[in-house]
Amino acid sequence: MNSREGAKRRAPLLVADRAEQTAGDVVAYFGARGIAAESARTRAQALAALEGPERIGVLVDLWLDDAHRADGLDVISEARRRFPRVPILAFSPVTDGLHAQNARKNGADLVLRKPLSLHRVEAIVRDLVALRGDAGR
Repeated sequence: MNSREGAKRRAPLLVADRAEQTAGDVVAYFGARGIAAESARTRAQALAALEGPERIGVLVDLWLDDAHRADGLDVISEARRRFPRVPILAFSPVTDGLHAQNARKNGADLVLRKPLSLHRVEAIVRDLVALRGDAGR
């Protein structure tokens, strides 16, 4: 691999969700479909994961560490600041109201309701990646 090919490589899809089962299911689902993915379980882990190269995409639960504070918004803001063209999907049990508006205001492309339809999430990620001119791999 030459240096140009290395520069085009992107980091795996980041799945930030405090629920180990959900994060694991999403990572396994995407991995089985040829899309590398890794999880972060806390706000700090998710922010640290954003320090690396550009991601294929970012999936973020609005509530990571604190059930009373939508700290996933911090992850969305940082992901959008660092990677303006990367698809960012937020998810939450509640998708209407102020938290969903704030997620979109902070840079989420879409806010999805939990439980997630992984087939739908995959289609959305692939569509958003394609719209931004990258095959997503």
